[in-house]
Amino acid sequence: MAKQLEVINLVRSRIRHGDYLLNGVPGERRLAEEAGVSHMTARKAVQTLIDEGLLSRSTGGRLQVVRPEAHRDMSPRQLAVLIPNFHSSVFEMMLGEIKNACQAYRMNVRPVHYVHWNDQIVQNALDAFDGVMFIPLATPMPDRVLRQVSNAKCPVVCLMRDMSEHGIPSLIKTPVHWMDRLLEHLHGLGHQRIDCLNTQPVESVIEERLEHWQNWCQKNKVDGLIYNQPVQSFQMPAELAYEVVDSMIQSRQPLMSALLCTTMNVAMGAIRAFEDHGIKVGKDVAVATITGEGWERWTIPRITSLQWVDTTPQMARCVDWIVKGGGDWPGDKCLMPSDPVLFIGDSTG
Repeated sequence: MAKQLEVINLVRSRIRHGDYLLNGVPGERRLAEEAGVSHMTARKAVQTLIDEGLLSRSTGGRLQVVRPEAHRDMSPRQLAVLIPNFHSSVFEMMLGEIKNACQAYRMNVRPVHYVHWNDQIVQNALDAFDGVMFIPLATPMPDRVLRQVSNAKCPVVCLMRDMSEHGIPSLIKTPVHWMDRLLEHLHGLGHQRIDCLNTQPVESVIEERLEHWQNWCQKNKVDGLIYNQPVQSFQMPAELAYEVVDSMIQSRQPLMSALLCTTMNVAMGAIRAFEDHGIKVGKDVAVATITGEGWERWTIPRITSLQWVDTTPQMARCVDWIVKGGGDWPGDKCLMPSDPVLFIGDSTG
């Protein structure tokens, strides 16, 4: 009986965490191998789960998860969060906010990593889960994938990019017009030349930031050069930022008095290059980044940036809409926090 209960608890745990939504329920023999029990023990465990209404057997004999409202404690609603398959502190913080927003709904959050837009796991998540939130790749979304997302069986929300024009509710962490606060701070310090450095892969968010910097400089009659040398997806922007600034210094061109970086990774690479050449950041040159990504207080020097703003309230609206099955979205489909918070660090003096 103890071995049988072990198999039952194994399957219950996987159902509760949404494991079988993407990969399907294995057969009894496979379950027996995984749990190290006999086939007969696994069969009895499966029958118990069928009797409980957690599993059912199709006409072809395949096992599948049953998820009625009566079993929400054992089989809660499942939210997939599609995330590009590389490490990012931003993604981790976003997941934290999503989990906080889902607690009131007893909704399980399942991170699902994908490598490219044609990754089969994208369609699998759209087909299997009660709702999907996704963080787009830097590369443009193909029209075919846009159709998949727009016509998904479940409600879908886009994070960190505005896709509301396609009818997809979206949540933006750092609206592009917030850059004004950062640029005005640099200008207020007396900087008449504010260059802009980007080595992130260019996608819509980065394009908007570069364009906004350019328009702001023209409007305020501030000089500035742009250094836009994007890496390929899944490469390191900090490393290339170091190389760009290193080359700039070695060319003996007149340096800017202030440098605006598109992301924290870009800023960290640039600062390291300045310091390695004996150029003191915050004294000889000011460096700021549009998004601090939670690291702005912990770097040396501390980097002036727009702070990470908690969007759990906006996230809760998205979760509430998903739990209700989607349908008509109330109000503006592009959500964003109301006010920017500027962190002033040592990097700008």
